Amino acid sequence: TLDKFNKKYPRALKKIVGQEGALQARQKFKEALEREGQKDYDEAIRLYREATVLDNDNAQYYTRWARLLLEYKNNASQAKSIVQKAFDLGGNEPEQYLILGLALKEQGQRPAAIARFEKGLEIDPKNKDLQKALKRTQKGK
Repeated sequence: TLDKFNKKYPRALKKIVGQEGALQARQKFKEALEREGQKDYDEAIRLYREATVLDNDNAQYYTRWARLLLEYKNNASQAKSIVQKAFDLGGNEPEQYLILGLALKEQGQRPAAIARFEKGLEIDPKNKDLQKALKRTQKGK
């Protein structure tokens, strides 16, 4: 039992529970990557979502989840809101700009999409996916 008068123990217990959640989230993320590699996208999406529930402070989990929603479920609206969560967590990865740009493009917001692709290319000028997406969007494709 915990000494209810000692504030140190409840804080330590909360920390341990949080670490357990983060460990479970990493396992879910690893399983999701494996399922994605096996082209079991529905299961991968479910596992990425579960990882974000267990550890809602990891931008990478949101990024992978958003990418699958966009590419395999054609759900630009949901992908956009999920990748935005990655940005809110301090994410600043080229892949996040790619996902957001593609989602915006899908929603008919070409100028905003171009701006996101360009921002991603500022971070990684040699990123082939961003370069290709930018050129296609500029050409109206």
